[in-house]
Amino acid sequence: MLRLAQHDPLFSLCIDENWRKNLHLEGQDQAKPSRYFIKFDSMSIIAETPRLIIRLFKPLEEQIYLDLFEDERVTRYLPYRSREELRMVFFEYLNPAPKGSITGRWGIFTKAGNDFVGLCLLRPFDDGSGNIELGYVFRYDYWGKGIASEMSEALLNRSYKINPGAKFVAVTDHDNIPSQRVLEKIGMKRDGNYMRNGIDLAFFKMDS
Repeated sequence: MLRLAQHDPLFSLCIDENWRKNLHLEGQDQAKPSRYFIKFDSMSIIAETPRLIIRLFKPLEEQIYLDLFEDERVTRYLPYRSREELRMVFFEYLNPAPKGSITGRWGIFTKAGNDFVGLCLLRPFDDGSGNIELGYVFRYDYWGKGIASEMSEALLNRSYKINPGAKFVAVTDHDNIPSQRVLEKIGMKRDGNYMRNGIDLAFFKMDS
């Protein structure tokens, strides 16, 4: 089990009484954190689209994040992570990127109702090239609705404003045809394969 010491800033953030002022409750069941709807300030918002808000996660959204990976349809093309590994990754999502950086991990929520859609990330590609990898995971309810391309275009547009010279890439399972179509739709092209942790993946890069 992951443990937080009382001096840990994450622990302090979770018990700070000030967070209570930023909660909305759906109904009266306060024993289920997954029912919390949490306000967020403009500083936590990374990008917006007509339907979506891309922003930093809040500590009390850990459960909805974990629930995302309980759906086998969602995790079909993802590498396996234990629940504790997922929790550790979630804590990384709470940290804002340094000023001027285009990399990070964020939650995706609907503008209408603040419903949790999924998550997205931009991170340095692990081949040492300096390229930036785009990744995302969505709740199954939001598959096939154009969310992936809408989110990706907003995230990349923001990134180009900060770093016009950024080079973007992505990898997918060979059988994940829908994601490959999304990557093509936003301007990426297939450029062979990439081996990661013993798994051969389809490699895409932004057409220059």
